[in-house]
Amino acid sequence: MQAAARQHKSVFLSYSRADLAPVRALAMALRRHGLKTWLDLDDLQPGQRWKEAIGAALAGADAMVFCLSALSLESAWTEVEIGKALALGLPIIPVAIEPVDLGALPAALHDLHVHDMSRHPPRAAAALTAQGIACALGVAPLHPGELHAAAEDVVDLVVVAMDEAALSDGVPPAAALLVETMDFSAPDLVRLADLLHWAGHARRALLQVGPDSDQAMVGLVLGTLCQAFGPARVQVQCRGPAGAALRAAVQAAGVALTPADG
Repeated sequence: MQAAARQHKSVFLSYSRADLAPVRALAMALRRHGLKTWLDLDDLQPGQRWKEAIGAALAGADAMVFCLSALSLESAWTEVEIGKALALGLPIIPVAIEPVDLGALPAALHDLHVHDMSRHPPRAAAALTAQGIACALGVAPLHPGELHAAAEDVVDLVVVAMDEAALSDGVPPAAALLVETMDFSAPDLVRLADLLHWAGHARRALLQVGPDSDQAMVGLVLGTLCQAFGPARVQVQCRGPAGAALRAAVQAAGVALTPADG
């Protein structure tokens, strides 16, 4: 099931900034389930009043994910965020990103089940934790093949489709395959940084473009893939005639362009 067909519920992530790496991995995995995420370092805009922005994000969220660590349990600000969430009647889902003393949980969370992310194998931790959170929020789960791909195993080929119309069966054979469909009708689910992340988990990338793909975004995605993988490991596949803008972007990037049925 594509992310566009999922119910776009919103999740606010409360965490200590020292834990940013695992929290960002969890946020990316949540977006694969079609969940919008709000993470201060990624979503605060220049010039915004951060307290007001956080308050608005909490008010618009369907749940808070409280990322537990020794540092977040000691943080005065995460305690403030929990208080705001409780005042709004927001469900709080505690996730331990490292082994923690559950006795140190705020009193209001003592009766809540804690998802222990640290008990999963490191490469699968974010994906399996996101699966549990999505189910708790009533979001349709990924099928097993999608969940395996989300577990961040090293794959031979990552296929990035600009939209569903760009998806093609004519992809090169690969021992393992991951398909990311960029849903530009729901921009909160799209992060170019996610493509940079996959460079560490795939050997090469195939960008699939359709006749209705946003050409400006195609250029941005192509540039990001070339930055992440290097031009020699990026290929562009076009369904239908390639427009002048696409041909120019491909030529400037120095990557191969092939028809979807070729």
